[in-house]
Amino acid sequence: MKSTKNTIIPVAIHGVPRSGTTWIGEIINSSPCSIYKYQPLFSYKHKGFLTPESSTDRINSFFELLTKCDDSFTGQTEQRLKGTLPRFKKKQISHIVYKEVRYHHILENLLQKTENLKLVLIIRNPLSVINSWLKAPREFRNDLGWLVEEEWQYADKKNLKKPEEFYGYERWKEATNLFLKLKAKSHDRVHIITYSQFLKSPKTETKKLFSFLDLSYSDQTELFLQDSTIKMNKDPYSVYKSDQSDNSWITELPSYIVEFIKSDLKGSELEKFLDN
Repeated sequence: MKSTKNTIIPVAIHGVPRSGTTWIGEIINSSPCSIYKYQPLFSYKHKGFLTPESSTDRINSFFELLTKCDDSFTGQTEQRLKGTLPRFKKKQISHIVYKEVRYHHILENLLQKTENLKLVLIIRNPLSVINSWLKAPREFRNDLGWLVEEEWQYADKKNLKKPEEFYGYERWKEATNLFLKLKAKSHDRVHIITYSQFLKSPKTETKKLFSFLDLSYSDQTELFLQDSTIKMNKDPYSVYKSDQSDNSWITELPSYIVEFIKSDLKGSELEKFLDN
């Protein structure tokens, strides 16, 4: 759907934690025509604003609030000042975009209750997802005595039985099955990104993504794609990674996790996401 003077297209980016959602979010943010907000449903200002039962009016109100939101968390002000995230020039806005690694359980309702919402759903190899989580100091709490063998599959200490949390292998399966179901039901409104393919061909995949969203591919996006894959910032939450690879799990992830996941997915619809 083309945006008009009075219509802004809402876009939701979702993926489990450590799936590359921040990078994809910033790629869309690089469009001069987008407003982009980082994890608003996890922010103090909007936490839990939407539920699986939210009405159309409530959902519309949420996106309207995001167009005016200026809090430092959803704007990632500190990270942009530090240089771990970019800053972009904007002009006439046609899209309001947010990204979340939580709250995937609200997505089916979002599609049902809206007409012009577009979903961008990111799926990454579960071996890479788990490996990346185990290495993220603010996400996997070695300092609190968490044990890999106790947490990698169900992530009980991280998820705390909250429906909005999607850490651990079992919740990767749940989210991925949901994403495929939503794509099958609402094909024209859902775009699935396979993270490994995006890494291999970022320009080609970005152009596909922008075509789906009805965004123009600009010089600003071109420059960001170059910078984010050439420059290096060692902050684990930075989008500037000159050594981006989806295969570090091969030498880093415990073999018992690798063997379990490969065996568990063998012959299933999800096995294809192990290929890199």
